[in-house]
Amino acid sequence: MWRNEESAKVLNKESGEALMLHYIYDGSFSGFLTLVHHVLSEKKVPDRISSSDSYQPGSESCQSENNKYQSFSDGYQSGSKCYQPDLFSQEVMIAADRDKAGRVIEAIREKISRKCYQTVYRCFLSEIDGFERATVKFICRGFQSGEGAYRDWTDPDTALVRRAEKRVNRELHRYQGLLRFRMLESEILYAPYRPEHNISGLLARHFSKRLAAERWIIHDKGRNTAVIYADREWLEIPAEMLEKLKFAGDEEEYQRLWIRFFESISIKERKNLKTQASFMPKKCREFLIEK
Repeated sequence: MWRNEESAKVLNKESGEALMLHYIYDGSFSGFLTLVHHVLSEKKVPDRISSSDSYQPGSESCQSENNKYQSFSDGYQSGSKCYQPDLFSQEVMIAADRDKAGRVIEAIREKISRKCYQTVYRCFLSEIDGFERATVKFICRGFQSGEGAYRDWTDPDTALVRRAEKRVNRELHRYQGLLRFRMLESEILYAPYRPEHNISGLLARHFSKRLAAERWIIHDKGRNTAVIYADREWLEIPAEMLEKLKFAGDEEEYQRLWIRFFESISIKERKNLKTQASFMPKKCREFLIEK
């Protein structure tokens, strides 16, 4: 039987004591799905899951790969926070395997539901503490009880995964309306922002339809990554690959016109900063032109 509630333990052969089982993957979505494949094969839920982006076990490392799969406290240990290796853990490095990841995607879609896969993906994008282990247990439970696991809010793993998805959806909806593009000298639209969750890929899919005829860049300042779009294709790259950005000569004039328009349509008597803050949090205003 699948040990869903019980963490896996590995015996130390010398002392006979149980070791904590710790899985490390490369931080990519395909790497995480490969880890899920390994868990399903071994029928063991690890005590801890970390990504090699923050994990530093001496000279060991894993190569990251771009995510190609798209349609991403509660007593959980931090999944992606920095981890210091200790003598009481058995560390298992999980190398990304796109074939295994693809099989996991197909299995989730067919045996649970397509909606469940979307939930898993968006939970991964949330990057909240403990999401990896909760998501693994959520997937395993889904294979046991089907789509019903998705609706069971009494289960702590399901509750964490669903809350993470909700937070990603809420932030995505906000930035679909609050992202502000500037015109560069090279006639490319440029939009800097600093999201809490890793939503650049989701925003890229939205703006690839809304601004299909344009060339643009969405720059995640917090993660130092960027999505570039041209000729109906987009690619996520490290921000270091961007050339020095220069704004178009008339960009400042257009910004002044936008601020003037923003002020002209506002009604001073109906100004309500408290209500405004509920719809447009301060953390979303850093790169707003009209702030």
